[in-house]
Amino acid sequence: PDEVIERDETRELVSMTLSNLPPQYRDALTAKYIDGRSLEAIAAAGATTIDAVKSQLRRARAAFRECFLALARLEVTDV
Repeated sequence: PDEVIERDETRELVSMTLSNLPPQYRDALTAKYIDGRSLEAIAAAGATTIDAVKSQLRRARAAFRECFLALARLEVTDV
């Protein structure tokens, strides 16, 4: 039961984090990690290069991490 609650809380934090990211970061992370698209497919859809996609994903992951940790701290202080 505790694991289920923690998993649900994490899922909610991930959802909240994604919704707080700029659209281009949210789209890049969703394409790669939720839809499972390859770097090549993401680059082709965005009419850009694989290196540009890698760079955008790197920035998006950093923004995600920062936002996720901030929201997690808020959750802890709300308890």
